[in-house]
Amino acid sequence: MGAQFWWFYDVLFLSIAGGILYHTVQKGFRKEVLKTILFVMVVTGAFAGASFLSIPVYEKMFQEKIITTLQEVLESGQPDIFENASESLALTALEGEETPDAEGLRKMAEKAITGEECPEWFVEIMGNSTDALISRYVRPHSEKTLLQYFSGNIPAFQLFLQECETAPRECAELLEALYYKQAYCKLLTMVLFLLILFVIGAVFNIVSSLVEYSGEQGHITGKSRILAIPLGLMEVAGGTAILTAAIRLTMALTDGQMLIFNQETMNHTIIFRYVYHFMLKYLTV
Repeated sequence: MGAQFWWFYDVLFLSIAGGILYHTVQKGFRKEVLKTILFVMVVTGAFAGASFLSIPVYEKMFQEKIITTLQEVLESGQPDIFENASESLALTALEGEETPDAEGLRKMAEKAITGEECPEWFVEIMGNSTDALISRYVRPHSEKTLLQYFSGNIPAFQLFLQECETAPRECAELLEALYYKQAYCKLLTMVLFLLILFVIGAVFNIVSSLVEYSGEQGHITGKSRILAIPLGLMEVAGGTAILTAAIRLTMALTDGQMLIFNQETMNHTIIFRYVYHFMLKYLTV
């Protein structure tokens, strides 16, 4: 979806990077050095503050609500899980092939709880059905699935089924840790990063304006322009971090359904995808 607009990101990135570099070189080293240092400090400080605050904010504002919702879903939604799993099996079955109904799947789950047979296809269908159910109520924002978590680990899946029956609170806590905490903290880091940046951006603009005013000078030498290039590259790095955070946040909040803000479009870019994934690696640590 929107893959034909891949050029949007490359043009946007090159325009921003080129504009920053041109502006920095035109101003010269003496005028830009303090502004660049302030800018880098602001970006670095905003990210450090966001990383520090993301976990406490998540635990205070989201964690308990998510666990409670998951617990309610597990306690009341088990019939839906088996029903959805049965329907999925029927849809993918070959013509004339018999598939277990919801009650048959429930009996298989009961056997699995006691340590009896638990085929891999059962783990797959139940994992996918549980994924689909909880996603209706609380968006995970995580690429990891139950199938990935339990694949090749049948005992862990059997314990999970048992806890769904006997200890839904513990099961909900497992799902919260698996699906939500890391993914939400990454998103909160980017939200807080942009908010902190916005708040102190006004102060930075005032200070940088004063620096520019007090640092006014006449002729700018070629040497000064050359020395300003590394400063420009530092500002490009900071600007790219802000751009990456804004794009990733938009993709997450819109579930990647917008024409341009989706992973498919990003993967078709020639230049920006490498920059994006590199920056994202450090923005979401």
